[in-house]
Amino acid sequence: MTIDATPYHAAAELSALSDPEPRPAGERIAPWQARAAIAHMQAHLAEPVTLGELAAAAGVSVFHFSRGFRNAIGEPPLRHLARLRIRTACRLLSETDAPVARVAADVGYRSPQAFARAFERLCGSPPSVWRARRGDPSKCCDDPLAGT
Repeated sequence: MTIDATPYHAAAELSALSDPEPRPAGERIAPWQARAAIAHMQAHLAEPVTLGELAAAAGVSVFHFSRGFRNAIGEPPLRHLARLRIRTACRLLSETDAPVARVAADVGYRSPQAFARAFERLCGSPPSVWRARRGDPSKCCDDPLAGT
């Protein structure tokens, strides 16, 4: 008898910020549901994304999704989305000469000011400063998700 470890490894790859105390399976969403939600986030990075859309992508209620995603991934879904956006911004700032305002729009921020605040909150410096240093996008803002 063989045991397929793929779902376990997929969940481990999704969760760089794993919860220090394992949660019962009933309090988490399944790895495929987390992957579906994250795929939706990535596909709609430049658009407003709601918890309802993410829950629908995972096939569960908003309440179950919010709690289950946090327990499975280690952070709330909208915080995870913000990290995905900032990681993408780090890559764009490092690899292109696009204006910061364009990068902000490309990763879903309605204004360059909102983007700069979010970027500085997660990275410790404004995007223009990060770009001037030509930071390594794989070490984006010392984000624990950067390698995933």
